[in-house]
Amino acid sequence: MYALNLERGNPIIMGVTCQADGSYNIAVVVGMDKPLTMCIHNLSDAHRILRVKIPEICRTGNVWAFRVSGLDFSKCSYSFYDDSVVFCDPYSKALSGCDKWGKRKPRSVFDVCKEYDWEDEHHPMISLEDVIMYTIHVRGFTRHTSSNVKYPGTFEGIVEKIPYLKELGINQIELMPAYDFNEVIANPPYSLKGTHIPQDSKEARELAGALRTEYTKRKKISINYWGYTKEAFYFAPKAAYSGIGDPVRSFKDMVKALHENGIEVVMQFYFPADTLPQLIAHCLRHWVLEYHIDGAHIMGEKIPISLILSDPLLADTKIYMRSLEGLPHEHRRNTALIQDNFMYDMRKFLKSDEDMLRSFTYGQLNNPKEHGIINFITNYYGFTLNDLVSYDRKHNEENGEDNRDGTDYNFSWNCGVEGVCRKKYISHLRHRQIFNALSFVFLAAGIPKIMAGDEFGNSQNGNNNAYCQDNPVTWLNWEQLDKKKEIYDFVKCMIAFRKANVVFRQKGPKSMNDTNHVGYPEVSYHGEQAWMPHFESYSRSIGLLYTGKGEFYYIAYNLYWIEERFALPKLPKGLKWQVIMDTSKGFVNEEEPLEDQESIRVISRCVMLLRAVDDP
Repeated sequence: MYALNLERGNPIIMGVTCQADGSYNIAVVVGMDKPLTMCIHNLSDAHRILRVKIPEICRTGNVWAFRVSGLDFSKCSYSFYDDSVVFCDPYSKALSGCDKWGKRKPRSVFDVCKEYDWEDEHHPMISLEDVIMYTIHVRGFTRHTSSNVKYPGTFEGIVEKIPYLKELGINQIELMPAYDFNEVIANPPYSLKGTHIPQDSKEARELAGALRTEYTKRKKISINYWGYTKEAFYFAPKAAYSGIGDPVRSFKDMVKALHENGIEVVMQFYFPADTLPQLIAHCLRHWVLEYHIDGAHIMGEKIPISLILSDPLLADTKIYMRSLEGLPHEHRRNTALIQDNFMYDMRKFLKSDEDMLRSFTYGQLNNPKEHGIINFITNYYGFTLNDLVSYDRKHNEENGEDNRDGTDYNFSWNCGVEGVCRKKYISHLRHRQIFNALSFVFLAAGIPKIMAGDEFGNSQNGNNNAYCQDNPVTWLNWEQLDKKKEIYDFVKCMIAFRKANVVFRQKGPKSMNDTNHVGYPEVSYHGEQAWMPHFESYSRSIGLLYTGKGEFYYIAYNLYWIEERFALPKLPKGLKWQVIMDTSKGFVNEEEPLEDQESIRVISRCVMLLRAVDDP
């Protein structure tokens, strides 16, 4: 027999909290006028050992709060029942029955008091303008056998890839949902019920066969791979992402190791419209205080922006959101907008659409003083960078929805051939377009963000909505790193160049005035003639001159399908122009002096970067 001591508890602290005397305070919200029963199970085999109806005296409003003692709770899990449905505690800090990906029988685990030694951990505290952002799906990042890690598809796998991240130059990773979510999609069974076809007819047999075939196809589509779902436990690290069977320890070890190597951790959180603001606020505080994350990318509708940005505990926490409308400027210094505008404008310019030059230039220079801007040209929704230059159309047939899912508006260009192509001129053009796209991101004034795998040509075979693909379609194939090392090398050089030159990562917008007192404005526009750009609807090229204190950089963007001539602004005496990057070649290893210091010719669909150097 088991004896459980139960008394009225504190309704302010939600979830299960370990008390100093070894008891546990439990508080949970239940719908109006519904009773509450708590079931306690063995942690090892999920066998129910107790079923306790909670007395009405423990209810305040819709919150039931009680304190329990008398058991060895380290060996127990729990669930609730409200006379209509069995449910887990939404404030669960850990779950059992979810340690294997794709198999879930969740039960809440008691918050056993465990100390964690953070040692002398220090947050990197990287300024927004210095961030190099890298978005990772925890499972997909190392699940492929080519990753060569001990625990594939886990937090530990990310730790093993820290040397790679450091070599590339990444200083902030953004994790797609890494709290515990329900990745299992339930498929409805198929039947003839409700049809007017006689059950014993030939038509019925043929239809039943077709339905069985369709059901078999759909059964394969049973995974919510991304994790943006209502069925989520926002306070618990995902158990299936732990390689050692202890997700709390796994996540903390990962954060500590990344911090030791100067890399920040930002978490994505998706909150549906009906999520309580109280839960959102508690969730963010929990991850900052308990897991030492550096930031949160908050997604969803009806987000309590003012509540979040006015929280003093989150004053040093980076907050990324789709909208910051209506907030005073003093709240915004640690925040950044993350929107699709830049992505679509850059894609249209990349494929030489008409009347895109003004939007392109605005995207390159957009950098408000009050908050950051996160720039990306690919995201988890849509094509990978490789597929952006390899496919005109989505190819989502494997998703089981007859290619109806996913956006039809990709603003992509396949460079002349749909999909995989071995023709050298197509391959070279695609590489150049990839380099062009990366230059758009890393030379822009905002915060650059790339998707994991884009730096070595990761492909999803034209699938632009791989939300249900838990297989090599979405797992990074690290063998591509050797096959497409020139892309990796270009990204590495781009990151190093950006870090070394403050002109490309300054705080706030660039001025059209000579604020540096060097005789030139901070930024100026040029074309076939210096200081005279052309912004007509048909224009597809522009030169941008950036100046700092003794620094001069000129970028020639030519997205025409023909060669273009750019006039070069005259430099101060003692300086000359030198090419340091050409997207048809990459970064220049040795100095490449220009014989003609008055103009430069740029081949079709190419970007060139020049720097002023001493002229002996």
